[in-house]
Amino acid sequence: SVVDRLGAAVREDLALPKSAESEPNHPLSDLTTHSQDAYRLYLDGVEYTRQLDFAASARALEASIAIDSTFAMAYYKLSRAYRHRMMFADANRAAEQAARFAEHATPLERLYIEAERRIAVGKPEQASDVLRELVTRYPDEKEAIVLLADFHLVRQQGAQAAEMYEKVITLDPSHKIAY
Repeated sequence: SVVDRLGAAVREDLALPKSAESEPNHPLSDLTTHSQDAYRLYLDGVEYTRQLDFAASARALEASIAIDSTFAMAYYKLSRAYRHRMMFADANRAAEQAARFAEHATPLERLYIEAERRIAVGKPEQASDVLRELVTRYPDEKEAIVLLADFHLVRQQGAQAAEMYEKVITLDPSHKIAY
């Protein structure tokens, strides 16, 4: 596709970190979805999450999955939206589906999916370990930093949580969840 050719050209021109050089360069449609409609609805769900409208996010992501039932990241984001709405059984089912289809995800996305799966099976400390690995490999990954900050809050480690939220706000002053 045009996006894949453009991505390959950009990749050649950028000075990428060593960790990125070892990652395979799969066509975008192999890693996400073959459906433009499913992808558009996924992006709508992501935007609703940024606006803290988790009900609208869940609806958009459910619609995305109705079009492409193998869209791993749509399941992951749906799990997060359900978790924000305190719909834990639904969140856990979505996390399991994300893990089921994780081979259709990038290495970065697989780490998110694995962390969410570990939350779903009641292993939050292991999820925290995966998120730490994610932030080590991708230090500007805002969502992972926020999730780690949330873990610190749950553990009543306010200073560490505040430091992480501040990093996210430095990276993106419009990031509502970090406030």
